[in-house]
Amino acid sequence: MRQIKFRGWWRHRDGSAHELIEDISERPISDLNESHFIIEQSTGLQDKNGKDIYEGDKIIDKSNFVTTIEWSEEHLTFQCFGKHRSYRPFLVDLDLNEWEIIGNIHKNPELLK
Repeated sequence: MRQIKFRGWWRHRDGSAHELIEDISERPISDLNESHFIIEQSTGLQDKNGKDIYEGDKIIDKSNFVTTIEWSEEHLTFQCFGKHRSYRPFLVDLDLNEWEIIGNIHKNPELLK
């Protein structure tokens, strides 16, 4: 059985995120209020370097295509979206030995511009 992991970000008053917290399992529930804290779930998959992939991560393939990992409520799975919301396949359909995490939507928003 796979372990379900989460990471979190404290939210600034202006809505931006800062201070990554890798393990939120020991945080009191009161700290996890949506107005103060952003929670992201691990996909359960790893990139070519063995690093856990979370929603909000930006990954790049060998052809330099950058995509963002997002949860799809419609399909109930993680999907990849590139510039201008161009669709890529479901995350589980990719050969992750060719993909590498290069950032995330909170610390590297410029990566998809």
